[in-house]
Amino acid sequence: MKKSVLAVLLALLCAATLVFTSCDAGSLSQNEGTFGLEYYPLPDGTYAVASGTATYLEEIVIPKEYMGKEITVIPENAFKGCTNLKKITIPDSVTSIGDDAFRDCSSLTSVN
Repeated sequence: MKKSVLAVLLALLCAATLVFTSCDAGSLSQNEGTFGLEYYPLPDGTYAVASGTATYLEEIVIPKEYMGKEITVIPENAFKGCTNLKKITIPDSVTSIGDDAFRDCSSLTSVN
């Protein structure tokens, strides 16, 4: 009995994970960047990116694209206060980085 309950719970957990991943517009299958980043559509059809819920990570990878459109902007204050951030990877599609985008990122030692 305990094994069957455990099996059902495990199956539900796996199903919930699959549903969440497939419903998430920014899932890794679409952007392969760091989970938790926030994306903002721009008038030219591209996207801007900010820390979102990735605020406390030590390493962040910004993807080149989100939802099939290039990420071109890191706006003002986008990663401000990410004090744990040590390394960030920025794709060559980014053409603009706003003022204070990395303000108070006191642990940041590597930008690729």
